[in-house]
This record gives sequence, C-alpha cells and structure tokens, in this order.
Amino acid sequence: MIEEIEIKDAATFEDELIKPKKINYFYGFNGSGKSTIAKIIQNPLIFKNCSRKFRDNEIEVLIYNQDFVDNNFYEMSNIKGIFTLGKDASDAQKIIEQTKIELDKKIKELNSLKAKIDEKNSEKTIEEKNFQEKCWKIKLKYGENFKEALTGKIGNKSLFAENCLSAEINKESLLTIQNLESKYNDLYKKELKTKMLLQKIDFNRFKDLEANSILSESIKGNDSLSVSELIEKLNNSDWVKNGLKYLEIDNSQCPFCQQDLRHTHIQDLLKYFDKEYEDKCNRINNIFKNYDEEFQIIYQVIEDNINQINDIGKTNLENKLKELNLIVESNKTCLSNKIENPSAEICLTSTETILEEMQTLIDLENETIIKFNKMVENSEKEKTEFKKHLWSFFASELESHIKIYNKSISDIEKSIGVINGKISDIQLELSNYRNLIRQKESEITGVTQTIIEINKILTSFGFNSFKLEESENKGKYKIVRNDGSDVGKTLSEGEYRFITFLYFYQLIKGSTEHHGIVKDRIIVIDDPISSLDSNTVFIVSTLVKNIINNCLNNNDGIKQVFVLTHNVYFYKEIVYKGSGKHKKETQEQYYVVKKTNNVSSIQVYKENPIETTYQLLWNELNDNSKKNRATIYNTMRRILEYYFNIIGKQDYEKCIDDFEGEEKILCKSLISFINDNSHYISDDFSMIFEDDTIEKYQKVFRKIFENLGHISHYNMMMGIEDDNKLDNDSGFDINEAIKEEMRDDNLVAVYK
Repeated sequence: MIEEIEIKDAATFEDELIKPKKINYFYGFNGSGKSTIAKIIQNPLIFKNCSRKFRDNEIEVLIYNQDFVDNNFYEMSNIKGIFTLGKDASDAQKIIEQTKIELDKKIKELNSLKAKIDEKNSEKTIEEKNFQEKCWKIKLKYGENFKEALTGKIGNKSLFAENCLSAEINKESLLTIQNLESKYNDLYKKELKTKMLLQKIDFNRFKDLEANSILSESIKGNDSLSVSELIEKLNNSDWVKNGLKYLEIDNSQCPFCQQDLRHTHIQDLLKYFDKEYEDKCNRINNIFKNYDEEFQIIYQVIEDNINQINDIGKTNLENKLKELNLIVESNKTCLSNKIENPSAEICLTSTETILEEMQTLIDLENETIIKFNKMVENSEKEKTEFKKHLWSFFASELESHIKIYNKSISDIEKSIGVINGKISDIQLELSNYRNLIRQKESEITGVTQTIIEINKILTSFGFNSFKLEESENKGKYKIVRNDGSDVGKTLSEGEYRFITFLYFYQLIKGSTEHHGIVKDRIIVIDDPISSLDSNTVFIVSTLVKNIINNCLNNNDGIKQVFVLTHNVYFYKEIVYKGSGKHKKETQEQYYVVKKTNNVSSIQVYKENPIETTYQLLWNELNDNSKKNRATIYNTMRRILEYYFNIIGKQDYEKCIDDFEGEEKILCKSLISFINDNSHYISDDFSMIFEDDTIEKYQKVFRKIFENLGHISHYNMMMGIEDDNKLDNDSGFDINEAIKEEMRDDNLVAVYK
C-alpha cells in the first residue's frame, strides 16, 4: 500500500504531505483540489515535484474519475470487456487461490530480503562515512599546502575518499612530504621557465701546470766550467745568480767578497748561467703566470655557477671554492719561491680532487636543471604525475585505515551478493507463480459473467430501460435498449454515470485482459455520484461500502482505498458504521480539502469531522464560546421547528399552556416564530437579545422538551448524562427519526 504522498507545486497546492491509512475519506467542495489529489495518487509523475512511496512493492492503482469514464465509454457499442473468473471452474480457482497464497508468501520473503539489503547498505553507508572522516583529517592536515593541485577534490569528502582509495602505494617511488612540497613549489608556485645549465669546469691545463716536472727539478748552471765545481760544492747557485745582479753596478769587484775580479772570472760566472738555465727559469715564470690566469678563469666559472644556484647546492659549492682558493694561494706561494730559488725542488698540492668534487656538484645541479627544464616543457604531464605522487602519499598515510575499510566493505558486499542470489531465486519462483496464475486465468476467464452481474444490479434497482450485451466484436460490450437497439447518445446523465460506475465496480474483480485478474490493487474513487438522484446515490454508496469492507477484510486483492467527494449525503453513507462503529477505526483516516485565496490545503483527522446542520445547531447552543446573541434565538427556534415539526410531526402548541407568566410569553414567542415562518432548516431570521433574556429563553427552551416528554433527547444533544429512558408517549420513535434525519437530502457539511 501507499504509505506517503507528497504534493508539491501541483495545481493550487503548495506543499502537502499525506501519510494515508488503509481506508481514506476526502471531503471538499468542488474546485478545492480533490481531483488533483486523485490523479497524483494514480500517477505522481504528472507533476514534477510530486511523489508517492509504497510500503512494500509498487502495486496497480485503479482509479474511477472523469478520465476513466471518457477512456472507457467514448463509444457505447465498443466497450472493453472485463474478464473475470468463471463460476464453473472451481478446481482452477482453487489452484489460483493457493498459488496466490504462495505468491504472497514469497513476496513477503522477498520484501524481508530487500529489507536486509537496505540494512547492509546502511552499514555500508556508515563505513563509508567513517572512512571519509578519516580521509578528511588527512586533507585538513596537508590539503592547504597543495591546494592548487587538489582543485575540485578538496571540498567533497566522498570524492576525496574515492581518490585516496584508488591511489596506488609504491613504496619505492613514494615521495616524502618535503619532496612533494618542493616539487609543488616548482610546478605551482614558481614562474615556469627553463633554466641555463651550469658551466663545466675545464681544469685539465690547470692540473697539468700543477704536475709540470720542472717544478721538482733543481735548476742549476753549466757544470762544465771550473767555477761550477765550487758552486755545486757550496750549493749556492741561487745565491750566486742573485749576486750577479750587482755586477751590473760594478763589475770590478766581487759582489760577495769585495775583492778585485778578473775578467775571466766574470766570464766564467756568466757562462755558468747559460741559455738553458735561463730557459728553465722562464718556463717557471710562465707556469706561475699561466697558473694564476687559469685559476681566475676557473674561479669565475665557479662563481657564475654559484650565482645561478638557489638551494643547498650553492652552499656546498661555496665551501669547496673557499677550500680551492686556499690550496691555489699556497701553490702560488710555492711557485714564487721557485722563481726566486730555481734550484729548489717543489711539489704543488693537487687541486684535481677538489675540482672533480666541484664538477660533480655542478653535474648534479645540471641533472636537476635538466629535469626541471623537462618539467617546464611538459608541465601539464608533470603536474599529472605529481598528483599521482601526492595521492599516493595520502594513501600511504591512510594505509591501515584503507585495509580495514576494504575488508569491511568486502564483507558487506559478499553478504549483499548472497542475499541478491536468494532474491534472484525468489524472483524466479514469483515469475513461475505468476505464469501459472495467468495460465489458469486464461483457461477459465470470460467476459460473460460481468454482463450477468451488471444487468442483475440494473434490474434489481429498477433500471429496466437498458442493459449490457456482448458486442459483435469478441471480448467487447455494448449498451442496448430492451429491443436490442443501440442506446447511442440517449442515456440520461444519471444512467450514464451509474453504468460507468457499475463497470468500474466489476473491473475491480477482473481485468480487460485475459490475465492480471487475480492481483493486488489500490482503489481510488473520485466523486462517483455526479448527476445521480438520491436513490442511485444510495446504491453507489452501498457498492463503495462493499469495496471498503472488502479492503478491510483483505478480499478481492484490495489493499487500500481512497474516496473523494463533495456530496455530504454520499460521504455520510460511506463513513457510517452502524453497530460496528469502532471496528477498524485505526485503519481509517479522514481529510478535509479546502481552498483559501486560491491555495489548496489538506487537514487530517483521526475521527470524522463532517456533521449535519442539526448537530451543529446543538453544538452552538451548548458551546458558550460559539454563542452569538445575533443568532442564538434563531438557533433555538430552528431546533424546535426541525425536531418537533419536521421530524416528529408532533402537536407542540399544547406545551404553551404548561407555562405561566413570563415563561408563557417566551414560549409563545418561540412557537409563534415556528408557525409564522417556513419549515425549512435553511431559513435564517435574526433577533438580538441581552444576556439575561437569552438565559430566560434557554430555560424555556429546555422546559419545552421536558413538558413534551423529550428531556432525554435534550440531555443527549447537550451532553448531559441521563439514566432515564426516552419517553415515547409522544407517539414516534426518536432513534428512527434521527436515522432518517441523517439521510436528509438537505444536509449541509460543516467542519469541526
């Protein structure tokens, strides 16, 4: 059955929510919105924002309204036949009934399994939400640092968790948070343009200068001269060489001992420092010069590289440069000494190792630059790759939670899979049961029984001028006169409406197809008594009550009933319960549909809110909050007139003589108005009295009932407990009179 109906932005409705019961009565004036409700119950999709929710499986909604009449009776001689179960097919019927019982059992079992699926899905949802919260903590911890890389994935918990789950964790290529932040800064924070490679250090010549063999050679003069033996013995060639400078000042005296020199001595000394000696000294001078020049070139290359580096590599290179500078300065000092003392043997400290180390640093930086340049050239691809690393990092942070989550989800989905397997088996059984029912229905169904049933009702209630017959078209009906002629358009509106409802009444028990006869239905009846006289309204209301009772007793597959009407007499008939007044009342619900300022609304009641005008008059008299001095006199007059004159046909004038004094005048006043005015409860005559006068009239009003022997009726209508039985000396049965009053055609609906 339907357990919820949402009516939103439909016709004149704004937003209404109905939670119907098994039997639902709707009362409202024409144009209040009842037909809109009926159409939404049948198919909410006709309005964009309306919906209905079934408790179990969705079942067919069969509706009687103007559309049903138009669709089925547009051609009186070609009406669709209603297939029903034949009366002479008890064996097949038993099979159908038994199969229907098994079908219902399987449907309940199916619904139970679906409920378990819902439970498992709820468990799955809880696991998902818990996991999403754990992922969200990672986002809160790191997300802000990588905001631009997470565009579109940081504001949605579900999507963020999905990406964490789908990320691959590769331990070998996993980046640290520092690596990720550095790479993120390169890709997203810095200006993306290529960098120049650092210059290589060309130190081959520099290395060769340091390793030149002449530096370790003791440079001396010509050893073939006589003086050379002395110089060698004294090992003072450098001292002698320096002393020769003074011969340029005075070549007559020895610059060492100040003795006179012979020309031959001077010539020997000069010959000792021959051209070979001079060449070697010049080579040492050139080595010094070239060594300094090469170092300046190397120094400039290294300094340029340092200026191009911005990170930790810069510090390393600067430290190496300082170390190199110290070695070079020391070597240059050694070279200076060698120039001053050519005979000295020196060995320069090699800078090859430190220069190679510096070149290694430069090579590493160049590798980084090459990678960066490639990244710039392929920035989009690099960003994509970076995101993979980033999600891999997030996943590694959540690794233990992911394992637990995947295990839980796997277990739940396995359970769902097992349940779905059972559901598939049951659905196959249901299909087999339905096929069996269709097969048996096709064996025993026919359209003749509907003709018999409808014609029987027509005859029973005096509709003898037309009847239903089977059409020449097999499986169709036609409406004909007694002489067999087609009625055409000659049916009165009342006759037309009545037979269409009889057709609907029979359709509830059958189908316009060979199959689908035995199935569950929800019945909607929308104002079925338009243009019907009072007798026919009574017949239709009786049939509707049968439908309601069948629903309450779970007969004919009727699972739920909705009745909508504007006619208070029809309404009172279908809600009247007789001696079983309180039976099934928990399964019934009442609704009043109103339209105010062109906006429709629905009020829900547990008890019937519709009363007669006669009951309303007593309510007004009994309720001090409702008393109106302008109308109270008319209220009392109308009660007396209706109860004694119209219903009771009683001579009430004799009660005047039972009063004396002022009370007699007041009583005569009430009675005179009854006699002087028309005897219709809809009359309205107003007199305004003071409060004390009203009390006097009310006292006389009560005494009229007492004097005429109807004080029990007064007490009943005023809600006064009275153990005395009703005095029937008046000559009529009050209970029967009230029942007749309840059927009065002039009843007017009011709302409690």
